Amino acid sequence: MNAKLILAGLCALAAFSPLPAVADAPAAAPQAAAPVGQALSQRTYVNEQRPSAGAKYYIYLCSASWCGPCNKAMPHVAKVYDEEISGGGIVELVMVNFDRSEEDARKFLAQYQARFPALMKPQAAQLPGYTQPYGIPHAIIVDAAGRLVKEGHGIITLEYKKIIAEHEAQAGLPLSFPGGS
Repeated sequence: MNAKLILAGLCALAAFSPLPAVADAPAAAPQAAAPVGQALSQRTYVNEQRPSAGAKYYIYLCSASWCGPCNKAMPHVAKVYDEEISGGGIVELVMVNFDRSEEDARKFLAQYQARFPALMKPQAAQLPGYTQPYGIPHAIIVDAAGRLVKEGHGIITLEYKKIIAEHEAQAGLPLSFPGGS
């Protein structure tokens, strides 16, 4: 009988104890952009595209309209961006343009219908993980904190999935691209 009384008392107490309203629950703090996303959000771009501030990895592609190898690579890079990278959220590609003027940079992008964000070389100087290349095309792949994943000839832009998968496997991280391709 005592157990029934105790249970009845607990039920009565629960009926009179106000439950916290959903609105009273602490709101989740907005997630701050990582250093690369934060730095990119403060740059001036030569086109209308803006990079994702929340990507896990960033590719800085150093290129220019006067560079023969850059012109050979650009149709392939633009295609990979449109078909794989754009809107994916895992990787963002940002072109660092070495042309003499923003007008030349815009014409270069338009020539290949490139839809990725592009900024002029001076805007890249303080980006986390960016290093001045010795030649172009040159690509630098960094994580969201700006830690170097890999850098080299611009062609690595086309191999980004494999490079990131190898990096994550070596670091013991979950794979963003299982199989690396």
